[in-house]
Amino acid sequence: MSLRPRDALSESQKKAVDAITARQQLMLWAKPGSGKTAIALTAVDDMLPERVLIVGTKRIIQHVWAAEANQWEHLQHCTFAWLQGTPKQRLKVLESSDATYLLINYELLPWLADELHGSPWPFDAVIFDELSKMKTPGAKRVKKLRKPIQQVPVRIGLTGTPRGNSMLGLWSQALMTSGPVLGRTFTEFRSRWFYPVDVERRIWKPLAHTEESLTAEVKPYAYAMPLEEGTPEARINLISVTLPKQACDAYTDLMTEHKAEIEGQEVKALFDGVMRNKLLQITSGAVYTNEDEYVVSHTAKIDALTDLVEELEGEQAVIFFRYRHELERIREAFPDSCTIDELDEWLEQKHQLIAVHPASAAHGLNMHVGGCCTAIWMTLPDSQELWEQGNRRLARKGQKNQVVSHVIAAVGTVEDTVSRQLRDHGTKQNELIEGVSTNG
Repeated sequence: MSLRPRDALSESQKKAVDAITARQQLMLWAKPGSGKTAIALTAVDDMLPERVLIVGTKRIIQHVWAAEANQWEHLQHCTFAWLQGTPKQRLKVLESSDATYLLINYELLPWLADELHGSPWPFDAVIFDELSKMKTPGAKRVKKLRKPIQQVPVRIGLTGTPRGNSMLGLWSQALMTSGPVLGRTFTEFRSRWFYPVDVERRIWKPLAHTEESLTAEVKPYAYAMPLEEGTPEARINLISVTLPKQACDAYTDLMTEHKAEIEGQEVKALFDGVMRNKLLQITSGAVYTNEDEYVVSHTAKIDALTDLVEELEGEQAVIFFRYRHELERIREAFPDSCTIDELDEWLEQKHQLIAVHPASAAHGLNMHVGGCCTAIWMTLPDSQELWEQGNRRLARKGQKNQVVSHVIAAVGTVEDTVSRQLRDHGTKQNELIEGVSTNG
């Protein structure tokens, strides 16, 4: 395969490169599949750095960054090293590697912060691949990096889902790239833009003016890429299933009596949070009776999946599951299916089906390269980020076919609520990105 010249970057990608090089501390918001990896590498490399830290999920670090650089003429000189293995092995790479770009997964950021504590950070730039991984201010990784990250002159945060299910996550994301620009502390930020709805002050809702005003507040610290013409969107196809009587009765009993019997096993849900999850388990096809064991409530979704796979006539598909029992039952129904651990084999088209949890394949993976254009959702996630990112594994730049995301759902159940909430969160996220996209 011939190398791609720098001129192959699209106009919107070139504008994003210019924005990064001009502002240097920036959140880059762009839909998955917009080429954020190539943009970030090009922009940062133009600054002639001596050492750059790239933070990402383990799978993205392993499969994406070096592979992306290898596709471009102007990035052939880029060298990469991975901070992995034992603490001693990681320290050796940190201290002695000649690579310009050091890769580290999010889980190891606390280790890195501890290792460099009291010393200047030896990086000219930091790139956060999927900055939304830093959206929780109470997370150890955020606490550990809060002060030392401010030493690094160039800080870029890449994400297609800055808002997720709430604007609360914007504070710590902006903190990583631009400092405490949205408030000196998270408490200050939260009190300014949100109000508590419960006595314990665990649930916070935005004030009436928050959506519009906070969008304006964050605008100077973000650059939103427009969705280019020709960038594919997934077409959503709802496959409705009807719960059989046994499952329907159990669903009703659990909702009204807080307990139900399924195949001789009693299932209880005494609290609202547990109730919702147990109802979703019933609609998914099996209910957990303890941490590891479950009882099957119906086969309607597996039956619908079987029919759909038959219609594909051998074409590849990505199957997204929510519960572990769904993976087990998918593998039982389709013994030749594979998991994310066998991604390379699936990309080589050695398997028709790959079953993955959206959290394992949500960010950065190019699962469309072999021409796959079919996604199947067994049970929808609550997270709008996982829904959006999951669909964008296939509906991304370079996809030549119409992507179809099939959603297998039990109608008239709590799954309707999940679907509606995903649509609402998606609309609000688009409004946030569009509100920032007037940046030059």
